[in-house]
Amino acid sequence: AFQTTSIDAASFTAIRVISGALTLLVILLLQRGKATHTKTGWWSAILLFTYAAAFSFAYRDISTGVGALVLFASAQLLMILFGLHKGERTSVPGLLIALGGMAAFLSPSASAPSWSAAALMALAGFAWGGFSLLGRSSDSPIANTAGSFLWAVPFALVLVLIQREHLSVDRMGA
Repeated sequence: AFQTTSIDAASFTAIRVISGALTLLVILLLQRGKATHTKTGWWSAILLFTYAAAFSFAYRDISTGVGALVLFASAQLLMILFGLHKGERTSVPGLLIALGGMAAFLSPSASAPSWSAAALMALAGFAWGGFSLLGRSSDSPIANTAGSFLWAVPFALVLVLIQREHLSVDRMGA
């Protein structure tokens, strides 16, 4: 959307969060469920919003492939480190090789992304990893995810309000 349309990052974030909330509400209604708010609900909403906003702002200045690599590597890194902290086992040499490859890929060159875009995408990945870790203990994943999306809507609307002078929404971007 950012490469071929004129949609701005804040609008794109709000559309993603609101459409996700509406879609999950429809699914819950069809299942006769209701969105839940757990003690980690606010944290999940904050992490979800952070992921969506950082993702959108990063993709203004980073290619799709590089962005996906940084996003998924960051999410996996956080979850692996959390597992290690909790006593799970992993291949430390494998982890170090992967981190070394990522560092080499992001090192300054003609094709390397800007550090700010890479940092935003890493933030998005860490937020997604945290969101995933919070959600893994859920007894009702759809209801909890719906609650997270619903609680993230106000954050997305505030972002749109803050960015109101830079908004640009076109039909294809939306």
